[in-house]
Amino acid sequence: MIIGGILRVFKLGSKPPWTDEFATVFYSRGDDYSQISINTIISPAELLAPLKGYPIHNLKDVAALLIQQDNHPPLYFLIANLWQKLFPLEADNYISINSIRYLSVIFSIVGIFAIYWIAKKSFKSESIAQISAALMALSPFNIYLAQEARHYSLIILVAIASFGYCLHCINCLLEKKALSYFIIFGWLSINICGLLTHYFFALTLIAQAIAFIWLLYTHKILPNKSQSLRIVSVVIGVAFFSLIWITQVLPSSYGSAMTDWIRLDYSDWSEFFFPVGQFIYALATMIFVLPVKAPVVSIIIVSGILMVIFILKLFRFWQQGISHQINNPQYQPLIFFLTRFVVIAWGLFIILTYGFGYDITRGARYHFIYFPAIILLVAIGMSHFWQRNNSQFFQSQKIFVFFSKSGSQAIALILSLSFLGSLTVINNLAYQKPYQPTPIIQQIEKDAQPALILTYHKSIVQIGEMMAIAWERYRSSSPSDISFALIPYQDNPENYHPDFEQIIAKYPNQEFKLWTLNLQEDSTPKLCETPQKTRQAGYYGYVYHCNKKATT
Repeated sequence: MIIGGILRVFKLGSKPPWTDEFATVFYSRGDDYSQISINTIISPAELLAPLKGYPIHNLKDVAALLIQQDNHPPLYFLIANLWQKLFPLEADNYISINSIRYLSVIFSIVGIFAIYWIAKKSFKSESIAQISAALMALSPFNIYLAQEARHYSLIILVAIASFGYCLHCINCLLEKKALSYFIIFGWLSINICGLLTHYFFALTLIAQAIAFIWLLYTHKILPNKSQSLRIVSVVIGVAFFSLIWITQVLPSSYGSAMTDWIRLDYSDWSEFFFPVGQFIYALATMIFVLPVKAPVVSIIIVSGILMVIFILKLFRFWQQGISHQINNPQYQPLIFFLTRFVVIAWGLFIILTYGFGYDITRGARYHFIYFPAIILLVAIGMSHFWQRNNSQFFQSQKIFVFFSKSGSQAIALILSLSFLGSLTVINNLAYQKPYQPTPIIQQIEKDAQPALILTYHKSIVQIGEMMAIAWERYRSSSPSDISFALIPYQDNPENYHPDFEQIIAKYPNQEFKLWTLNLQEDSTPKLCETPQKTRQAGYYGYVYHCNKKATT
């Protein structure tokens, strides 16, 4: 937990916040984006003004705002509302975004202990518990989520707890023990908390339910009347809560905008292949990653090749271990449940992506659905080799274990490589923020001219993109003269010309650089010339040199 905590706070504030993190801050404060002016010129201070001071809205206001205007359940945002008030404000009275990231860090650290506790109680094995905790602490995927001001560390913690109740229930059925009312209440409560944290947690519950029924049928486990009633009460309780929430709390138009960005484009055949690569990448990075976002192409290629080799060798190593562990009568039902759960979760990904056209692989974070099960399964397989010296196996795996002559050394090597992967994420060489505003600020400083940054406004996403640039200017204490303008979105790019000319006419500077970001077409305004293409992480468009004096 100490190692995991250090990794999660190391360089926590070095990465600029992005759109979704700004949304976390806004909605947890009970504010929306209506304060941001559209179709006019605004300064960085005006763009960041909603981030000043402590939240003034209460928890009821926060919940109402999320239900009416956003597409996220409110639990995490309610906690973040209270959390913000515990930390001092930054310079110029801005709220501390890093403080909200600390909330994710804490949930993630608690998750390390939670996976240890559940593995220890369920499998009654210290080695499985320790390896589970180590994998959770060092997981690059987990560290990536822990360093964001978002709700994914909390939902992973809730998912771990939900798995704990499932495994405890299975053990009680196998040992013919009663399920206490305390356990049933906790199980029901944690599942409801999961739905109130992230709606995709429903996929976790669906996969758990199917895997549980599959286990009962295959192993011919017959719960007694008391056990059956209490398990069914959890199912009914979750279903009843969901029905009430959908029909009585959420508005009829709810959710329409939440999944637009992950819709498959059926007109582009290449999009049918992207989900496969995205899925494999997210799965692999749960254990290990190399600098696949390095600035040098050769490093990216070598990193990708080494990752493939490592994952294949790790799978072989795990396969050998799990094939022995599954022969243990104590572990067999639990391994059966976890493996079936993962297969079903993968099946749900396939159905949603290719059946309904919702590519949920596009957001690596959505793999929280089955992440704790992967950690447990890998730990179970690896633990077989702890303090073992299977010379025949290690002779056949020389490429993987290098100089390792025992299972313990091989496990140490795997954890060391996982640690290397966590440093890769921390140093921004993998799982980079979707938007990198720093190069834009640096280029504006280099030009030494006032800059007007212009983009269209279709949703809160574009506001967040501009806020990231404004925040980076504030964070780096840049003296650059920057202004912003958001114009209404148009289906036809040619329709932007009137808005361009109107904004430029209002701009007070006579000579300046015009940045049209995230606009595909070159729409050179009358007073501007020499467009240059620009492309940074998350930003693309054109930079124009504009001179009002030349025309007057």
